[in-house]
Amino acid sequence: MARHDGEEGLGRAKDTRHARMRPILLKGHKGPLTCVKYNKDGDLLFTTCRRGGVNLWYSDDGERIGNYKVSDNPAAVMYADVNCE
Repeated sequence: MARHDGEEGLGRAKDTRHARMRPILLKGHKGPLTCVKYNKDGDLLFTTCRRGGVNLWYSDDGERIGNYKVSDNPAAVMYADVNCE
């Protein structure tokens, strides 16, 4: 996958153990979401869309970290899986 925002690393550490839960609005896809997945630690959120692409967000405030293009021909991305590697 090719990353579109040019950022190298996440570089952000935040203690969210005592954070209040609140809804956040994620704006970044051009079509309906097909999958929403948290990483193991719960600090990152991955979303996929019917019109292609994967977005990566900070789960505490909804700040978008990156937008990943899966291919040159937009096609539905139905699922994403997250692992530690």
